[in-house]
Amino acid sequence: MHIAQSNYHLAWRLRARFAGNRPPREYISRDVRHADPGWGGEVFARPIRRLEFFLPTGHVIVLAGMRRYNFFAEAVQNLSGGRTHVAACWLCGHLPDRDLVEMWRITKGKIIRQRKPFGREWGGTAIRGWKAGAVGAAVESRIREAA
Repeated sequence: MHIAQSNYHLAWRLRARFAGNRPPREYISRDVRHADPGWGGEVFARPIRRLEFFLPTGHVIVLAGMRRYNFFAEAVQNLSGGRTHVAACWLCGHLPDRDLVEMWRITKGKIIRQRKPFGREWGGTAIRGWKAGAVGAAVESRIREAA
């Protein structure tokens, strides 16, 4: 899928829906290309039921029912200096029934979906920053069409 630019108001934002009835029941980040999405914040100390990443086309990448979740931005900077920019965003879910990670990479106008063994998901090594999931819900890993 190729990603075009748009003025979609939720574009490049991450939404987490948490398990339980305690507030906040969901969290929506700022634009992850320009702001810290808050992944390391206290709000993510609660089990995540569903994680969504909004694309500028209006489509949404959805992960649900995972054992663990992760999100990170891949930033690059020219060796001769200059501004750092986001080269890719990664949305990851550790499948509940096996040691595989479902990975969505959004980069250069494209979406790449892949599965890697847990603990070797990033260039053969583990990534940090995993957040607990709320296992028991139906497992989802898909792109929801624009409304």
